[in-house]
Amino acid sequence: MTVSPRTRPPPWAGVEWPASLDVRPIRPAFGVRVAGIDLSKTLSGAEVFALRALADRAGLLVVEGQTELSPRRLGEAAEWFGAPYLPEYGDDGVEQRRTEFVHSVPADGPTGWEEVFPHTDNQPRPVPPDFTLFHALEVPPPGEGGTTAYADLCQAYAELDEPTRRRIEGLEQHLHLQLWGNYHAFAKIRRRLESAGRFPPDDPPSEVRHPVVRTHPVDGRRALWVSVMTLRVAGIENAAEARQLTDHLKRHVCNDRFWLRHEWAAGDLVVWDNRCVLHRREGWNPRHPRRMNATQSGGSRP
Repeated sequence: MTVSPRTRPPPWAGVEWPASLDVRPIRPAFGVRVAGIDLSKTLSGAEVFALRALADRAGLLVVEGQTELSPRRLGEAAEWFGAPYLPEYGDDGVEQRRTEFVHSVPADGPTGWEEVFPHTDNQPRPVPPDFTLFHALEVPPPGEGGTTAYADLCQAYAELDEPTRRRIEGLEQHLHLQLWGNYHAFAKIRRRLESAGRFPPDDPPSEVRHPVVRTHPVDGRRALWVSVMTLRVAGIENAAEARQLTDHLKRHVCNDRFWLRHEWAAGDLVVWDNRCVLHRREGWNPRHPRRMNATQSGGSRP
């Protein structure tokens, strides 16, 4: 019998943290908020261990009140979650490629102030990053947009009907090339490519194949690891059937009940696990500044 995602124990059950950390679950089995800690200062080994353990198990980690966190210190903190991650060079539709581990994300950056659609970062790469970290410096006021939402792909897998789960067991997926994955994920990149007369081909080749169901390397949780960057499910000879299944899975992970909406506050550091989480961002009124520092850590082959 499958345990309901609403009743299963939280994946961070058993993780111990020091009294200095105020840890509050956001949902019963997805996302935690942490207060009472200043990442600009030297942390104890127990505090660093707890943050990493929570990030590995909660999917989403929100560390509040980090108003003194410098870019350099953000880079040091990011290395608690893995080695610095920089994607290799390629035609990905991004005008200004980042070359630094920690980089600024201004409103006029690669994704602009426009909508970002559900994806996991660098999913078409052979080795995607494990974690993405965003540190909010300045955000639009409430009600002016710019919020980010995160999807629990372990819940999405758990809520699949049993026949679908059996059907996708062991199957792989073709990903769009990174260029066309970004086309589908970022409204600004899509608009700029189309204005230059570049449109995705009907059936672009996929540079890698990843599992449809990804097993988390820390505790074995299973995640339905599909997004707008998924081209099609592989291993099904009938093209129409493959397309139907692919579309069904991509619609499934977009169900609102899997998503958690984060309203940013200046000083928030948000760490999400690309191995089991999708994210999307709403656009915002460009009259209001939205400045972030960001980085990515780790990397593992699914």
